[in-house]
Amino acid sequence: MEHILSSFKANTDEIKKHIAHLEEERNNPDYQDYDPPLYVTSFAKRKFDYRSLIISIYGILENYIEELIKAYLEELESEINDYKQVKKKIQDTHFANSITLVSRIIENKHLKYNRLNKDDVLLNLNNCIQSGNLFQFNKEAFTILSGNLKHIKICNLINELDINLDASLRKLDIYKESANSENIFNPIDELVERRNEIAHNNNDNILAISRVLKILEFMETYCNEIYNILKTDLDEQILIFRKKKQQK
Repeated sequence: MEHILSSFKANTDEIKKHIAHLEEERNNPDYQDYDPPLYVTSFAKRKFDYRSLIISIYGILENYIEELIKAYLEELESEINDYKQVKKKIQDTHFANSITLVSRIIENKHLKYNRLNKDDVLLNLNNCIQSGNLFQFNKEAFTILSGNLKHIKICNLINELDINLDASLRKLDIYKESANSENIFNPIDELVERRNEIAHNNNDNILAISRVLKILEFMETYCNEIYNILKTDLDEQILIFRKKKQQK
């Protein structure tokens, strides 16, 4: 899982560098006082930069959540070699969503599933149920509901791992002062809404770069805490399994 977090941080650092460059570019005195304004200081350029930033930041968020879930499952299957010891919620989700995944593959309408084979999905599922040893999750089955990842939808995905993400986040010191507010995770929702506006070409109400940076910084903290919550749960599951194994 750690490599997913490292990749995420590398991606957000690149965005920050780009934002710093844009601010430096716009504040360059050589570009001021032109009539009409140079393209570099024009609304068209600001709009293009805004669109690019929002789409890129949301893309980083969605990829991170999907890959983090898959990495959690990968480490779980590598440490727990008895499928029956996996949390029942995960087993139930794996079964139901694997069937849905097979349907998606057969439909052949989804580019993200092109590399998957329905027979392999069914074989993995059967091996989990029948043998239980050295099993392999159909990891894509846990990200079927991905897309338009507002806070509540991220919570729903993580809940499939039997982790109450919303409650866990609200207990943290960093969010404690606003724990009872419905708007505490609004920057994540705003990112998704603005990304959707861009997708529908309805985005003349652009944000200042400073505001985009604040959304990015909020997302960085939010995603880092999600990693910590999943890592803590994973370590607990592995510890429980090892203790049970020693008692046998």
